[in-house]
Amino acid sequence: MYTTVEDFVQEYEQDAREAQKMFAELTDEALHTSVADGARNLGRVAWHIVQSVPEMLHTAGLKLDTSVLEQAVPKTAHEIAEAYQRVTAEAAKALREQWDSAELARLRDMYGMKWDGAKVLMCLIGHEAHHRGQMSVLMRQAGLVPHGVYGPHKEAWAGMGMEPPAV
Repeated sequence: MYTTVEDFVQEYEQDAREAQKMFAELTDEALHTSVADGARNLGRVAWHIVQSVPEMLHTAGLKLDTSVLEQAVPKTAHEIAEAYQRVTAEAAKALREQWDSAELARLRDMYGMKWDGAKVLMCLIGHEAHHRGQMSVLMRQAGLVPHGVYGPHKEAWAGMGMEPPAV
């Protein structure tokens, strides 16, 4: 759990830099890839991640631009990647300016539950990781090689002249 806002922001900025590499690998053609009829396609999953950043933090009481919440999924991968970079940078800035470490213990109403600020931040990262996992599967289906945010993928292991661990 986070004990200071700055601890979180530093981790979040690093996580966002790695995730940005994944967003940069998206192609316009791949955005339409879905696992099944009626399921979210890759573009929608990626856009959900973008929209969730300001939505969750605004729900937690931060003042930041929420205009992406009213926008439809962009038509290009570049627009989605730019929006992700913009919302994550704004999130880090808003947290640094609007919250102090006491906010991590303060309870707030979040989706019908009481969460402290530390849980909000933990859930923000966990929520993104969950949906980036979905993105990686959809990217593979579209013939793309997703960036290994939390570790190397099989192609990266091969590039290092190694076999991926069997575990």
